[in-house]
Amino acid sequence: MNIRPARFPWLRTRWSVAIVLVLLGTVVAFTLVGFEAPAILGSVGRYWSVSDQLEPADAAVVLGGGSQSRPNAAARLYDARLVRQILIPTDGTSHTGSAEPENPDRETLIKLGVPASAIIEFGNNPTNTYEEARDLALWLEQNRVQRIIVPTEIFPSRRVRWILQRELGKVGVSVMIEIVAPHVYATDRWWQSKAGFIDFRNEIIKYLYYRIRYWRS
Repeated sequence: MNIRPARFPWLRTRWSVAIVLVLLGTVVAFTLVGFEAPAILGSVGRYWSVSDQLEPADAAVVLGGGSQSRPNAAARLYDARLVRQILIPTDGTSHTGSAEPENPDRETLIKLGVPASAIIEFGNNPTNTYEEARDLALWLEQNRVQRIIVPTEIFPSRRVRWILQRELGKVGVSVMIEIVAPHVYATDRWWQSKAGFIDFRNEIIKYLYYRIRYWRS
């Protein structure tokens, strides 16, 4: 009789955490000792960022926290007719004296030429990527959406794809990630910029937190 080996999801989580710590240690070591190691640090950045071959999708999704880079990328996807609509999380924090709150991403998309009818809000003012993923999964399931494209920056891309594939996979939605180049540093020389190093460090911490906090959710 064949016995299937037991599966231990926590092993996969610990393996991912170990890889993250090795990457962070490598970057810190080379930074502290002052070595010029563009090949190694460049490889670390390329490994950390993930992207997919884009195909036409039902919608592009602009997650919060990406200033104008994500709306700009979503508007380009709409102009290229790769998507028919753009989804943005609700944002009830910005008021201008009107009865209804204004969403900064909606305003940006409209200024970029996207019709208001093609911009749809989802969720209930989510405050982080996990909440956005949960709210998005519910909206997509209710509206029978099957495929989306999510623009995001190089370092958040791995965490964003992991949590979105985890939550949206539960409702049968496929996710494609498009890398958006940051405005303040070059992607192939990110370690030469303080902003680049801070972004990498912060995403290491966030990724570790997400893998530990949400692996059983």
